[in-house]
Formats: sequence, structure tokens, C-alpha cells
Amino acid sequence: RLVIRNVTYDHQGEYVCRVVNLIGGRERMVQSEAVSLQVVGAPQILREGGEDASVEVVVMRGQPALLRQVVCADPRPRRVVWEWGSLQLAAGQGQGRYHAEEL
Repeated sequence: RLVIRNVTYDHQGEYVCRVVNLIGGRERMVQSEAVSLQVVGAPQILREGGEDASVEVVVMRGQPALLRQVVCADPRPRRVVWEWGSLQLAAGQGQGRYHAEEL
């Protein structure tokens, strides 16, 4: 039995149980079939570099800026919106010089 406390999306994947013992001086091993762990839950914004990583983008005037967020969600998010002041852009929409890319 394997217990994983406080499961996050990082724990998702396939797990196997391997059992080994010694019989007559020889090692014997058996392995279970893979058990797939799928994590479902509310969307999460993942910070690259850990929780304390700063989130700042510096761009030369006149150059394009790329603001990026890593999102993890299962099921897939129904809606993603970027906001700045009164501007709201859903994924796939553009307005003037702004464009929010599709997931």
C-alpha cells in the first residue's frame, strides 16, 4: 500500500510495486502492473523556479513583450483571461497591440 498525502499535479503518473526476496541465496522479484494516477482539481498557476521566484519581465522600449504563465488543470480550463486595468482578453482574442494566445 502506498499513501501519498496532499496530492498535487506533480504526483500524476504511473506507479508500480516491486517486491524482492531471497530464496536459497537467489534474489526473486515480481512487479505489479502499472497503476495510473490521474489528479483532477482546480486550476493552478505554476511558478517556474519555485514559490519565491520573482515574476517580472523587462523589455526594451519598442520590442515585443511575452508574458507567460504555466497553468495546470484537469479537466482543461473552460476559460483563460488576461487582464490589465480595464482591458480583458480571453485566450485567442486580440485588441490593438495585445493578443492572448490559445492554450
